Amino acid sequence: MIGSLGQVGFVLVSTSSEAIVSHTPFDEIKQVGLKLYEVNRDAIQTHFS
Repeated sequence: MIGSLGQVGFVLVSTSSEAIVSHTPFDEIKQVGLKLYEVNRDAIQTHFS
């Protein structure tokens, strides 16, 4: 099992209305996710081989 590789962003949800109040921009989420993939590429590929 590979487990969590790290945090890529956040989502803030209102407890009263259940609406999204704020979130990490999608471009930033993608950049951080790609960086995490690059750092952990060998472990990820081994796990799915």
